[in-house]
Amino acid sequence: MKTSPAVRAGGWGVLALAILASLTVRCLPWANFRAPGGGFYFYSLDSYDHLRRVTLNLASFPALANFDYYAAFPKGLGQIWSPVFDYGVALLCRLAGGGRAATETLCFFFNPAAAVLCLLAVFFIARATFKSQAAGWAAALVLALHPAYLAYSLPMDFDHHAVEPLLALSLFALPLLERRGRLSPGGIILAGLTLPLVILIWRGCTVYWGLFFLTALIRALAADNRPLAQDYAAGFGLAALLVTAYCLLDPLGGARQVSFAVISWFHVGVLALAAAVLTLFRLCRNRRLFFCWGAGLLAVTAVAIAAGPLAGVARQVWSGISFLRGKGDPWLDTNSELRGVFRTQLGFWSAASYLTAFWFLSPVAVWHGYGRWRRNGGAEDGILTFLIWSPLLFMGFIIRYSHIAGVFSALAAAYFASLFEEKGRIWQAPCLTALLLMPGWPHYREAMTATLPASMRYGLYGHDGVLAWLRRQTPPTSYWLDPVRRPEYGVLARWSLGAKIYQLARRPAVATGFGWEAYGFYQEAGFWAAVEESKAQAIIREAKIRYVLAQAVHDLHTDYLVASQGQTQGKLPPGTVPPVFDPQGAMHTRLMMADGSMMKSGGELLPALSTLRLVHESDYLTTPATGAAPGLSYYKVFEAVAGAMVTGQAAPGETVILALNLQTGRGRRFSYLTRTYAGPDGQFSVRVPYATGVRQGDTQALGDYAVYLDQERQGSLAVSESDIESGHTLSWPAVRP
Repeated sequence: MKTSPAVRAGGWGVLALAILASLTVRCLPWANFRAPGGGFYFYSLDSYDHLRRVTLNLASFPALANFDYYAAFPKGLGQIWSPVFDYGVALLCRLAGGGRAATETLCFFFNPAAAVLCLLAVFFIARATFKSQAAGWAAALVLALHPAYLAYSLPMDFDHHAVEPLLALSLFALPLLERRGRLSPGGIILAGLTLPLVILIWRGCTVYWGLFFLTALIRALAADNRPLAQDYAAGFGLAALLVTAYCLLDPLGGARQVSFAVISWFHVGVLALAAAVLTLFRLCRNRRLFFCWGAGLLAVTAVAIAAGPLAGVARQVWSGISFLRGKGDPWLDTNSELRGVFRTQLGFWSAASYLTAFWFLSPVAVWHGYGRWRRNGGAEDGILTFLIWSPLLFMGFIIRYSHIAGVFSALAAAYFASLFEEKGRIWQAPCLTALLLMPGWPHYREAMTATLPASMRYGLYGHDGVLAWLRRQTPPTSYWLDPVRRPEYGVLARWSLGAKIYQLARRPAVATGFGWEAYGFYQEAGFWAAVEESKAQAIIREAKIRYVLAQAVHDLHTDYLVASQGQTQGKLPPGTVPPVFDPQGAMHTRLMMADGSMMKSGGELLPALSTLRLVHESDYLTTPATGAAPGLSYYKVFEAVAGAMVTGQAAPGETVILALNLQTGRGRRFSYLTRTYAGPDGQFSVRVPYATGVRQGDTQALGDYAVYLDQERQGSLAVSESDIESGHTLSWPAVRP
């Protein structure tokens, strides 16, 4: 259908409007995230994890950094992610100067820039697929403002998610290179290069591999075109050879295994199987013979996977499916990214708002498109490709993948717009597009007014934040830019703080955002949920922890479930956490609420912690009604010490209490109280974590320990810092016969 000059001009205008709207909604609040010393602050853990790898790639250029002791300390973390995204961004940052401020600025605006590239890609691809100018601008406008894609392409959430739609579109577009029923030699080479490239950017692209394979096979079957199948088989074969070379060279380690999670021989097998099936169709004389031989090939493959040296492949595939389901895993069940969009308090309308009404109209587009393709005798190849990629729609059921469903929503919008143009009612398309995007208004408003939450702005980031304190006030650790060597000690915190610790505080973190894929996940959960101090001390010793960072907002029940799972799987020693969840007696509660001192719980006194001392606390939490500080900080830092052992003589069975008054750097006063009992022989012993007369971090001891025997003060006790660090034993003189 020939497009008039006015329609073409209007289409370019709408494309420009889509780009402007995309940048405005995403970038309007940029000033709210500026860092005082240049650069920007980010929301998410993943942003800082990517920043860490970008920083390492800048430092090791031209080599690609593939191991980091600062993550999952003290075991370290190898290459369990696809490396090209981080390395490519590092190259851009190197061109920008490579400094911290320049790197953070480029990474901050990377997602909006990637969104613009996706808009341009979907504009040209949709226009060519549906042979309609209106299809191009409708797709661009919908993808620009689709709330699901918006949520994963905001500048403060720098991540590879922003380029995932571009990866899907790159494989969706390859059939456009067909000419006269064949894929050109250039198209074959491009397919062979694109398949490995997308998996090296995001390992989840195996989903797109499958859809591209179905596209090639179904298009060849529909047209009974065996030479076309052979062309696509050549593309898959070239990709298999390239991934084989990668596995043989193994530049990052781990490629020579069979793993669904990293680039490995598993992916070689997938590509080779796709090439074999397409080649089989090329060789078979008719479809019935192909289906018979194809079923046999798949059966042999299934047997090889289920038994013998390839048995691990089945487990890897199942692990991938289980990850998508998240059922039965305490971490995945509570991970906000993996929750279904329909499992919200607002129900259906919340999901409609998040996905926009175009998601709900996409099945209508599939149904109508299939009918049109059948009526035209299968002549419209673009519509057939659109139909084959319709499973992307189901990714909208899970929040983490809903932006991929947004790509299909954009293509569905393109299909509807092509129908409007075909009927000569093209200017009705913008009205429909705007109407169907209106449910997303809450998301646009939220994006345009975004700012750092109080817990980050006043407690975590900035010159007075806890991360800056760790960097300035704790002993420096070595090899921050050369992390193939193990540094001196680590910091234990919730996994959601891991990347922020090793990127901003420049200290090794035990737990990272990779969950059970990396060391430290079960350990930190076991520490927070442990009730017995000896179990927590064992984790501290194993992980070589010197500092513990506690945060007020903490899902302790999930930690308990994770730790219980870790015990079952042998990742944690039996008895690390109790059989029944005990939030009052857990380490997190005792540290955040009582600063490690003994505390009342359910009518009984819990013993004090003897080897952890408070050295820093951040700004206080405030109550919404009054703004008054209740005394609970956003974050607290505790130092793990040997502690001094105090021994002495008292009457048999007598209660012995040691009390020390302290003051934090924010002027809050508290007391460290610990209690023990004299044995039958009158001997007692108790370990204390604080020195007297000196500042420990930001905490100042106010005088000496007061010693009470049966609640009567009997004197004082001075403890030096060297006694605390060495675990020295101090004798208390007998004060009673």
